[in-house]
Amino acid sequence: MEGQGKRLILAVTLALGILLLWNVLFPPEKPKPRPPAAEVEKPSWQSPAGAPSMGPEGGATNVAPPITAATEQTFELKYPNFVATFSSKGARLVSWRLTEKKWARDWLKGEMIADPTRGALSVNFIDSTVVLPADAVWEAEQSGPNVLRFTYRSALIEIVKTFTIHPDAYMLDLAVEMRSLADGELKQRLAMVLVGAQDPKAPVGGGTGQAERQHRATCHLNGSLSGMSAKSLHANGPRERGGTVRYAGFFHPYLLLAVIPRDATRENMQCNAYPLEDLPGGMEVDLVFQVATLRKGEPATKKEVVAYIGPRYLSQLENADSVAGFSTGLADTIDMGWFSFIARPLSSLLLWFQTFTNNWAISIILLTFLVKLATLYWTTKSMRSMKAMAALAPQMKELQAKYGDDKQKIQQEMMGLYKTHGVNPLAGCLPMLLQMPIWLALYRMLSTVGELYLSPAIPGWIDDLTATDPYHILPIALMGLMFLQSRITPATLDSMQQKILMYGLPLMFGVMSFFFPAGLTIYILTNTILSILHSLYMKHFDRSAKAPLPTKKPAASAAAAKGASPREQARKRDERDADAPKAKPVIDVESREADDDGGDDDGGGDDDGGDDDGNDADEAAARPSPAKSGPAPTNKRPNAQRRGKRKRGKN
Repeated sequence: MEGQGKRLILAVTLALGILLLWNVLFPPEKPKPRPPAAEVEKPSWQSPAGAPSMGPEGGATNVAPPITAATEQTFELKYPNFVATFSSKGARLVSWRLTEKKWARDWLKGEMIADPTRGALSVNFIDSTVVLPADAVWEAEQSGPNVLRFTYRSALIEIVKTFTIHPDAYMLDLAVEMRSLADGELKQRLAMVLVGAQDPKAPVGGGTGQAERQHRATCHLNGSLSGMSAKSLHANGPRERGGTVRYAGFFHPYLLLAVIPRDATRENMQCNAYPLEDLPGGMEVDLVFQVATLRKGEPATKKEVVAYIGPRYLSQLENADSVAGFSTGLADTIDMGWFSFIARPLSSLLLWFQTFTNNWAISIILLTFLVKLATLYWTTKSMRSMKAMAALAPQMKELQAKYGDDKQKIQQEMMGLYKTHGVNPLAGCLPMLLQMPIWLALYRMLSTVGELYLSPAIPGWIDDLTATDPYHILPIALMGLMFLQSRITPATLDSMQQKILMYGLPLMFGVMSFFFPAGLTIYILTNTILSILHSLYMKHFDRSAKAPLPTKKPAASAAAAKGASPREQARKRDERDADAPKAKPVIDVESREADDDGGDDDGGGDDDGGDDDGNDADEAAARPSPAKSGPAPTNKRPNAQRRGKRKRGKN
């Protein structure tokens, strides 16, 4: 074995030496530096107006000016939750401002459109026969309270964009119809543009239990979700990918601007991301459709998308499918981990509590009460088991002192001790394991639910339940209460392990709570208070927890009995017999009655009670058995003296 070990070490050393030598002789080729973001080629339609670009077959692309000039118009639509503003220049959305009071404390002040000059949901064509001039003004009309219609018409093509707003759902439908007005065929590839930004000076936060508060250019492509920060996009340049696009846009932990194609599964598309150099932290995401062939006189080709622009409220995202009329996948953008099947119902309960408390902190406290009540049965069983284990702690220490380092022997004796007293050591651990999924689900839910973002618990102190306590009052209180809880918890381990649990866990959770969101800290604090009250009740009022354990001594194990000598086994049996309760003397009532009637006249007697007729065996049978009696029997029989006197009288 020693020789094999040496050969193995030698082989590993040689392999490392060969690898190092190879890298010295044949160094890997250094990656070529990426060109600056400003030099990256942009889509052809982003070129200045009138600049030629190559079409799909190598011919020059035509810039189609409008037939009639139009003046810019703006439309401001006010709703209870937001105000939307559209412009006829580019037929785009230039503002979508959330109006709830809490958004005034956001660095964007509730504005979901990062750059109003570029806007969002503008359209043009890439690598197509015809492109539209930059900042073209469209004809506009409002055909309904929530419907806007924009039309662009040139000698070659007609484009109609129809916006339909769903104000209660933070959503809108966009339909783009393309019709050829020229002879021949038009090869048109529609591109839809979204613009976002992440202010480089704005704090992003992040840490334990908190998500980084920054916008990311995001594409859900070919079944996987990928996000790019503004810093990464500006450093590494554009990213272009194609396939099946489920949605694309800009994701923030608590905000969302997403575009979902209605027929995403029917065609391959592109989801491209570009940096914007003239906008600090600017990003652009293009949703590019397949090439469509347009012919004069044929029905218009229609492309439809649904856009969600607003906070990432789970209730709204779950309702998006019914508003859109197809599966949008927006509900899946909130990831609550492996235990989302528990976290989502808990989130619904939290929202239900909020409807009548109108305070998120109180709603979290009520949710904590409900979860505590749901897990009360398992918690009670765990506490009773811990109390029983604590009562056995002195005997367990005796076993450790008796057997020293013989771990196997100690384990055998401890299992015998548990069995004798009817204690299940797993009863204290299993309830905790059953509750772990609930705790993890709550942790993830309180860290991701968008409704808590910028929502205050106590104005002036906790103004955002997704941020940390600015004055650290909650973490300090939590640490103190966790120390108190550890002191009143029954000790079931040795002194060193108990000290680690008593001081280590409260200290660890206390330090971590300095980085927890305030909403999560409120939940843990409330749960700790309820656990302390539960422990005090179990200690003073629960009869099952206070019931004394049986006073039996632990039985010797079978292995120990087999190893003892015969003399030692006999001694242990004598000790058990001596400790057994004493039985009453057994008296032969029939023999006593026979003696009273006349006794034995055939044999003489003496003073010591002897039996002259040789019936000592019968007399001995009438005596109490030594093994079953109490006091040792005397040598004189009760009727011996009387029988002797009667015999002497006859003589």
